[in-house]
Amino acid sequence: MPTRATWATRATRPPRTGSGDSLRVATSRFAERTEQLLSAGFLHRFDATIDVEAQEVLSGNDRLVDGSLHLKLQDGRLHLDPAVLNLPGGRMRLAGSYDLKGAEVEFEVGAQIERPQRR
Repeated sequence: MPTRATWATRATRPPRTGSGDSLRVATSRFAERTEQLLSAGFLHRFDATIDVEAQEVLSGNDRLVDGSLHLKLQDGRLHLDPAVLNLPGGRMRLAGSYDLKGAEVEFEVGAQIERPQRR
């Protein structure tokens, strides 16, 4: 059964022009939405797998990176394993997981960086 996410936006006064209010309001809204997305209730509503592969990322004619990532959400636990970036100066492999257990958060992250041997 498809799950649809909805966010409620509470009414706030419009930010004053030229003040830091607009940035604070935008940051606050972003933080609230992120918290909703990473809540245990939301993460337990569905399972998903996302695989991404980038054969090359360019800036003009310069090759910046290629890589891939595997992201899986299962039983409320978010896994990133692996994310691999092949950079001109080496390779980076990232893995991590995020799991809410009641009021506690279990968070793991790891990185492996390989650089070619210089002569």
